Amino acid sequence: MSNEQEVTTTTEKTLSEWQRASREIENLNLTAKRKTENIRLKAQEAKADKGKPDIYLVPPEIFEAIAYIRMYGNEKYHDPDNWKTVEIERYYSAAMRHLLAWRRGETADAESGYSHLWHAACNLAFMISLEDQEIGKANEEIMREALNARDIG
Repeated sequence: MSNEQEVTTTTEKTLSEWQRASREIENLNLTAKRKTENIRLKAQEAKADKGKPDIYLVPPEIFEAIAYIRMYGNEKYHDPDNWKTVEIERYYSAAMRHLLAWRRGETADAESGYSHLWHAACNLAFMISLEDQEIGKANEEIMREALNARDIG
């Protein structure tokens, strides 16, 4: 056998080995994907939370910010539920005032000492809650469609 034939044979063997290794890697990837899917299915059986919001995706600071503003409001107004009696438009105006103040460079509300962004977040939370109450949760259908699209895709 000539050197050229040996090189060709060696190259073909190496190529064949690479192709075999590549197929094995693909099979391992498919196996791993199947195992991951099985784990997800078993997890769903253990805790049925499909279609529920993934709260861990929300930055925890927003929960604390809203809680501090709610505590401030409870101290100021002496009623934890008084916010439910205010028109949604007033919360919109308040949220915008806080956002504009923040945009001007004011970091904290002069009265409370808390961040304007915290106040705006709380106002938006009130608006979301009131919107759901007023509209009868009209956004649920949109959310369901979005979740279904996410689950399908």
